[in-house]
Amino acid sequence: MKKLIYLLPILSSTTFASPYSTYTNNDQNEPWVDQPEVFIGNKIITNLEALYNKAPHEYSLKPQPWSGSFWPTRRGGIGWRYAANPNDFGHFSWADYQKITWKDFYDYTYVKRPSNSYHYWQINNLSPAEKYDLLVGDRNFSLTQAAWKVGQIFGGLTAGDVNPWLGNCDGWSASALTLPRPTKPVTVKDYTGKDLIFYPSDIKALATQLWTNSISENDYRQMGGRCYEYHPKKDSNGRIIDSACRDINPGIWHIIVLNQIGIYHKGFVLDSASTAEIRNQPSVGYSIEYYNLQTGEISQDPKLVTISRNSYINDDYSSYRSDNTTSIVGVKMKFTYVKEKFPNHRNNDSKSDDKLETQIYNYDLELNQDGKIIGGEWHTDNHPDFIWTIRNGIKLHSDIDGTGNWDIREEIPSDWHSIAINSSKKSQPLASIVNALFDASQPNPQSNQLIFNGQCLNVYGGYTFNGALVLTNTCDGSKNQQWVFTNDGHLKPEHISDMCFENANIMPCDNSPEQIWTIDEKGIIKNKLGQQITFRGNNQRVLLTEKGSLWKSEPVSAKY
Repeated sequence: MKKLIYLLPILSSTTFASPYSTYTNNDQNEPWVDQPEVFIGNKIITNLEALYNKAPHEYSLKPQPWSGSFWPTRRGGIGWRYAANPNDFGHFSWADYQKITWKDFYDYTYVKRPSNSYHYWQINNLSPAEKYDLLVGDRNFSLTQAAWKVGQIFGGLTAGDVNPWLGNCDGWSASALTLPRPTKPVTVKDYTGKDLIFYPSDIKALATQLWTNSISENDYRQMGGRCYEYHPKKDSNGRIIDSACRDINPGIWHIIVLNQIGIYHKGFVLDSASTAEIRNQPSVGYSIEYYNLQTGEISQDPKLVTISRNSYINDDYSSYRSDNTTSIVGVKMKFTYVKEKFPNHRNNDSKSDDKLETQIYNYDLELNQDGKIIGGEWHTDNHPDFIWTIRNGIKLHSDIDGTGNWDIREEIPSDWHSIAINSSKKSQPLASIVNALFDASQPNPQSNQLIFNGQCLNVYGGYTFNGALVLTNTCDGSKNQQWVFTNDGHLKPEHISDMCFENANIMPCDNSPEQIWTIDEKGIIKNKLGQQITFRGNNQRVLLTEKGSLWKSEPVSAKY
């Protein structure tokens, strides 16, 4: 879960007693920001009582970000053949496997078992990078070379090994937060027409590689600076002297956690190591309780345990408080994040396979006379270093990309071949290929009846021709009354898979806004134009209006 230091700029924070820095950052191209609302990209609540009333005292993201490898540089990044038998290295225990050096992995890949020694089904045991190179017909294995080159830069050939915590945890964290979980293997045709299997771990690896090597300063926002000390010095009160190692201010931390996760239900990435080592982790959720700093009394309601600044007589941090602080409250937050896991060749990947870790963060919040959070102090050394998030609207992208679509049942389009090789030389797989693999690895959508007033949305007569009417009839469990919301947003009847709902008819599927639908938690079915499917009456053709009906999406009853 660690990151390569040079890939993501990490800037030092200034000294502050409030959550806001002593200078204003107005550079919109600068990733480091000093205002929580800029980090979140939306309106925020900073008043503690208002936060208590709006944000739940505990919340976990849905869907949960997924576990994956951080693809350690020591093992070759995504050039690592993780499915290789450990006995090939002469080691028999997991502890011994952890000691294998970069040079050992490199020699195994290029000397002991070069890729051309893998035949038939064995090619599925190659690394994610090698499989990608086979997919795009790259005889020079450019992406694989790029993955191994990183270790060479860090002294793998000259020193024989690299730091074990170096890797692509920034790319993994960004992928886990922004991309759906790959749930199943995808079989594709390589450039020679042979079957090639990408397992969920392989698909995650390609996204990790692309995010790591494509993210720019315009793509993310960061709060807090990196600590470069493994053992930061403290003053007589036990407070860390180096402001960079005091890390993100707990006032900012509290504001962002409750707004970003609790209110907006969006995640971020935290460096969970408060010292020099970097451990990027995707956030999952939190639970909080407040306590009286003087008596230890605990409550979920902060106003019941908040005390005036003057009554906090045992305040070790009194000399560091903001002059505007009038009251203080203690916080104990249980914060859960995703951990990395060893890649595998499992045929499914689910939430139950994830590795999670929960930390307890103990801190206080400084409040001004209006109850606004203006700062705070950490009470232990266990706290995040800095946090960052992908900006709203930023998606996985490569500097160059293929145009058109790839039918994964066929080889990649011929004009993608040279484009993919050129992109690999920049350490980037094509976003079009990575996204296609993610789409293909999603679970098969379930077909449901769409019911209103006891009537089911129905393709009249079970017809399959272009323009067949869609109306409502008494539910009978037939295939023409079962509908699938596909992963790309189409609404398809079960009885014919190449037709889609459009304008109260079924039509050949395309990507027009009239055919891209969502159903919300209330049951409103709306397309990209804002048109909503509306019940007109029993056995009547449905309408598209600005205010649609509330449909129930239910599996077909066993009585049919």
